[in-house]
Amino acid sequence: METLDRIKEKFGSRLLKVEEKNGRKIYIDIAPADIVEAGTFLYGELDLRYMVITGLDRRDGIELMYHFAEDSSGSIFTLRVFLNDKKNLTIKTLVPLIIGITWIERELHELLGVNFEGHPDMQHLLLGEDWPEGNYPLRNDQNRDQVK
Repeated sequence: METLDRIKEKFGSRLLKVEEKNGRKIYIDIAPADIVEAGTFLYGELDLRYMVITGLDRRDGIELMYHFAEDSSGSIFTLRVFLNDKKNLTIKTLVPLIIGITWIERELHELLGVNFEGHPDMQHLLLGEDWPEGNYPLRNDQNRDQVK
């Protein structure tokens, strides 16, 4: 059974949207509450390689994209999660599953304000300790007036 078919079978109606772009890039939209189960399935059961998380500030929220590679086929499976409350950007951490995700979750916390619930070490990684709390340099809603 193909990897995408296995994902569809496992999550069924919990998949909010599935997009296949050029046959090798697959975007799978899921609810934030499903990130741990979906990450566990892709990484732990399907043995896909974790690559990185990217974060995107959109007008109506923050989009997180968890990228996993299937090296045998050259396909990239991306779990997309949308956090639509910019005052409460919280999602569960994947650190217990993927230790290598530790730093990127810290980066996304510092730069976009995403809180990774259960993360074992949310200390500063990129910004100085004197950086103002609640000021996230990659957030458009905070920096729009500063760009002239």
